[in-house]
Amino acid sequence: MINRKLIVFILLLSNLTFAQKEKENSNPILFVEGFLGGGGGKISGVLIGGNLNYQHENSLFTFRVSQLANFKLAFLLLPDVTSYNEEYGLLYGKRYIKNGRSLSFSGGISHNTYETKHINNEVEIVNKTKHIGLAFEASIMWFKANKKRYRIYRIIPVGKPTAFGHSFGFKLSGNISKQSYIGVSMIMGFGWHKKY
Repeated sequence: MINRKLIVFILLLSNLTFAQKEKENSNPILFVEGFLGGGGGKISGVLIGGNLNYQHENSLFTFRVSQLANFKLAFLLLPDVTSYNEEYGLLYGKRYIKNGRSLSFSGGISHNTYETKHINNEVEIVNKTKHIGLAFEASIMWFKANKKRYRIYRIIPVGKPTAFGHSFGFKLSGNISKQSYIGVSMIMGFGWHKKY
């Protein structure tokens, strides 16, 4: 007759091994987002950019590229950029997930290029400066809460249920530097937004 303690031990061990395999096979939290909105500061205008995000436990690591551009409409209503602030930033923060929603806060260092141009006596004068800044952002996003089939154009389902999916939300972002600004944007993203 087999010992009851041995049976319980084998069942616990097999359950633990299965749980470890499941954890190893679970997806990373890795997603890309694009954002578009408006911002103001030294210059005001259209804020556009993108983030590459990786999350480990509650820690969020972000590479951000953005540009705040002021423009006027020129010939045939085409935009003529008069000034812009271009930013490349590395941010660290915290991201909290509940079902199909997340809230995140991040800050970090950025490299900025600020350029202005104007016409003086029919000659275009361009001034460009580079500086370091403190980038920051706070975001709220919604995404699928459970594994589902991927949907092309969010309508046509294809394949098996997957952790990969779309997201949308809102972002408050900015930079503290010689050319400080703050802005609000809409976010659209895709990737793996939580462990499924």
